[in-house]
Amino acid sequence: MTDEATPHERAAWDAVGPDEASVQRMESVVLAAHAVQHRSLAAEWLELLRARPLTNTLLFAAAAAVLLLATPLGALFALVALRS
Repeated sequence: MTDEATPHERAAWDAVGPDEASVQRMESVVLAAHAVQHRSLAAEWLELLRARPLTNTLLFAAAAAVLLLATPLGALFALVALRS
């Protein structure tokens, strides 16, 4: 809830929003789950690749193409390709 909230918004938040103890409990659960499941991004991608090799390889290739085309370096490559 922001400080700029109207009295009606504050009353609605107090009626349906979580109390401070609930917010702290949710935050601790999320942080604990994240600490237990903390893995590198490369490990996550490799696990996906092992699950469905063909499909996920195609998805990885598409993602790499999007990243290449969406970055400034990819834009430079595209510009060079268009000019030649």
